[in-house]
Amino acid sequence: MPQSRSSASTRFILAFLVVIGSAYHSVSQTRAWLTHSHDAQHTGVSPVASQPLSKIHWKQRVDFAVPSGEIFIHYGSPLVTARNTVIVPVKAGSDSFRVAAHKGTTGAVLWKQSTGYQAPFAAFLPGMGPTLSGRKLFIPDSGGRVIVRQDPDLASGVVSELYFYGQKNFQSDPLAYKQAVQINTPLTTDAQGNLYFGFLANGSTPIGLESGLARIAANGTGTWVTAAFWIPSLRKYR
Repeated sequence: MPQSRSSASTRFILAFLVVIGSAYHSVSQTRAWLTHSHDAQHTGVSPVASQPLSKIHWKQRVDFAVPSGEIFIHYGSPLVTARNTVIVPVKAGSDSFRVAAHKGTTGAVLWKQSTGYQAPFAAFLPGMGPTLSGRKLFIPDSGGRVIVRQDPDLASGVVSELYFYGQKNFQSDPLAYKQAVQINTPLTTDAQGNLYFGFLANGSTPIGLESGLARIAANGTGTWVTAAFWIPSLRKYR
């Protein structure tokens, strides 16, 4: 919903999502905040009670190019690992984004990860939504790609890419996919590590992608279905 420019809550992450405390470092992954609205069902309910909202322990600006007037933006949900690393999607410019990881207890920056993701709509910005699964962080990128960062609790980690329509297809014409394909929903994973998201195909691609829903299995196999209900389709790629 539209938000007032004067609302500080649109630009800062407050303590109830930030500080989980060292006592929770050894809890299971189910007590983390892994994805948009907490889980694949988007319940928005955590088994860990929030602390009293009496003090801001630290804060992180999430928009460095705040538009004037009403703000038609949904900022991406912060994530919290089981080891209390807080991962924050950041709008770095008018249409540029990055992800920053902080120590939950102090707010100290562990690392920053840039992404080529751009908003799929001009007038309204949906949340740029990364997600956690096991020891991996998945981040939306340009061209319908997904950035994978290993070990998000560490200051450094191996970074790679996933392609739901196949890496070879992307490499055959990168510009065509970057211009035509955009992820337009937060990323979501299930208990088996399968990754799901929606995407737009706003131009032609060599393999004829159509806007729809994508799935990338834990082994990297990608499939997608078109959103055009009159053309049922399932395509599979490695």
